[in-house]
Amino acid sequence: MKRSFDAYGPAGGAPKFARSGPVVALKMLVSPKEAGTLIGKGGMTQKQISDITGCKLHLSGMNELYPGTQMQEVCVRAEHPDAVSNGVLQILSKLSEETGKVMGGEWEVEDGGARVHFIVPTSAARNIIGKGGEYIKGLRQASGMKVHIEEVVLGNGDAAEQVISLAGPLLNMQTALPMILEKDGGCRHSACGEPAADDDDEDDDEDDALRCWHW
Repeated sequence: MKRSFDAYGPAGGAPKFARSGPVVALKMLVSPKEAGTLIGKGGMTQKQISDITGCKLHLSGMNELYPGTQMQEVCVRAEHPDAVSNGVLQILSKLSEETGKVMGGEWEVEDGGARVHFIVPTSAARNIIGKGGEYIKGLRQASGMKVHIEEVVLGNGDAAEQVISLAGPLLNMQTALPMILEKDGGCRHSACGEPAADDDDEDDDEDDALRCWHW
């Protein structure tokens, strides 16, 4: 029997991580319609996801769209990466309830497909690309998803960030998400506008790492 995406939530065994430490955060982009779905009537859906996963969800206002897009930001925060992962998976599960797909602000998405956009610090984008593009190649191969890191960098210094977009089967986010969190050491605090610790600078010398890596 084919497993539904819901089966991979906390009750179904969401990915677990051994790393612990400061607050971890990850931002993603959703359409205003999707944002409304996540909030729910009287904020009940947002509260339910937080209660189930132990993470905090913050959504930007309807008039606070991410620069250059018509998308709102969702910031998922928790003390451990596994809780952040659970939070994102619950978000995707909720968004796919009606149609079996996650639109991610796009008009045409195949049945069972997903378009997911994360906002990561530029330092994390370097890590996800990896030396010579090796890590992003492995991410694509392991997850079977198309992965694209936008060339445009918003912000300066520690506040600089880029968008990483994933396209492919919704179920494959189970593989892609932990691989992104594994390399997103800079997601601590900075993803919600707070200073980040420099957890991984192995690619600091990769001057060409911020080129546009197409899927």
